[in-house]
Amino acid sequence: MPAKTQLRKPKRRILVRDVIRDIERKESKQKKSRKRRDKLFITLGILEEAKSGILKSNLMRKADLSFEQVNRYLDILVNPGTDLQMFLERGFTEGTKRRSRTYIAFNILEEAKESLLKTQIMYKANLSYAQLNDYLKYLLGAGFLRSWYDKEKKKTFFKTTPDGEKYIQAYKNLKHLLSARSGEGLVTRKTYGRNEEITTTEKGLEFLDYANTFKAFLTPGNTTGGGDYIAALYS
Repeated sequence: MPAKTQLRKPKRRILVRDVIRDIERKESKQKKSRKRRDKLFITLGILEEAKSGILKSNLMRKADLSFEQVNRYLDILVNPGTDLQMFLERGFTEGTKRRSRTYIAFNILEEAKESLLKTQIMYKANLSYAQLNDYLKYLLGAGFLRSWYDKEKKKTFFKTTPDGEKYIQAYKNLKHLLSARSGEGLVTRKTYGRNEEITTTEKGLEFLDYANTFKAFLTPGNTTGGGDYIAALYS
C-alpha cells in the first residue's frame, strides 16, 4: 500500500497588527491588575529615591511608574508655582472630581468630629453607600473612628477617635507646608544626554520629613495608628 502523505498545515502569517494587538492586550491586563496607589505615597516614593540624585530611567523602575506617569509627576513637583495641595487632593487635571483616598479619609474624619450617622457621613463626604462602607471598615479597624449603638434612638453613630484627630492634624500640617511658597519645587531635573537626573530639593526634603510623620499613621504593622487596615486602603 502506498504510504500516506501527511498534509502540512500552511504556516500562519504573522502580521504586525496582530503583534501590536497582543502587546496592547497584555498591557491592558497589567493595568487592570495593578492596584491604584495614592498620589501622596507615589510622591513620597519619588522624593525618597531622589534624595541623593537618581536617573529618570532608574526612578521609573524603582517607583514602578510608566514613562508618561513619571513625567507627569516630575512636571508638577519641579514647578514652584504648581498648586501641590490641589495636586495631592484632586490629581493632575484641574477641576477633576476624583479625589485622593488620603483626602477622602481626612474628610470623613473631619466631618465625624461630631457624632454622626452613617447616612450623614455619606452625604457630607460625598460618597456612595458602597464607598463609605469600605472607608468605614478601614477607619474603624485602624482605630481612627469608633461606633456605638444608641438604644434610645435605635441608631448607630460614628465619631473620630484621638488617633483620628492626630491623622487630621498631620494632614493639616502637610497642607500648611505645601502652601508655603519658597521659590523652589520639590525636585530639580538636569539633562544628561537622553536621560535626566532627578534630585530632591531642600523644600522636598522638608516635605518628606513632614509627610513621613504623617505616613507613619498608615504604615503596615504600626500599632499606634493605621496598621494593615489603612495600608490596604492606600496600597
